[in-house]
Amino acid sequence: MAKVGQEFGAVTGRPRRCGWLDLVALKYTCRINGVTQLMMMKSDVLYGFKTLKVATAYKYKGETITHLPFNIEPENVEPIYTDFKGWAADLTEMSEASQLPRGA
Repeated sequence: MAKVGQEFGAVTGRPRRCGWLDLVALKYTCRINGVTQLMMMKSDVLYGFKTLKVATAYKYKGETITHLPFNIEPENVEPIYTDFKGWAADLTEMSEASQLPRGA
């Protein structure tokens, strides 16, 4: 994902961390910042993945939760992913939403 998306530091060339979308964290961020609209960038990078994973909940101290916990240390929180079908169509030449494959 990082290689296809050219996710490397412009100055240092250091690889950037890339991962699946975390809807729990995104929902929290939108709520506390008053976000009313989102724009999806670099969806063309996801082309070719058979499955896309999206975090829709967390396992927190043995319990499944759908909100951001106070303590988000990795040893306490494990994302629960929902799998979505990917797409094989190259999106780089598409200019209208109607051209996008169903999964996109």
